[in-house]
Amino acid sequence: MGDWKYYREISHYVWAIPVDKPNTFLGKLYRDDFLCSWPNLYNLATDPGENYDLTSSYPEKCDEMEKIMRDWSREIENNPGGWLRALFI
Repeated sequence: MGDWKYYREISHYVWAIPVDKPNTFLGKLYRDDFLCSWPNLYNLATDPGENYDLTSSYPEKCDEMEKIMRDWSREIENNPGGWLRALFI
């Protein structure tokens, strides 16, 4: 969103290590360690390499982006067929 990039958790499609999800056994075990801190927030204008997590410095931005993602997830859950479903209703 603009210069900001927000990760709720690391996708297992990109990072196949079992600690990538906060609800797995290893994810819970290693929570807040180097590979397992969620969420992550980066400002791509000042940090294009995503080296500095700004979660603790900008909690309000994290809350804003989390709400956007939660709303989007809810919308997808309510319409699992997406645009295809809209064609046939």
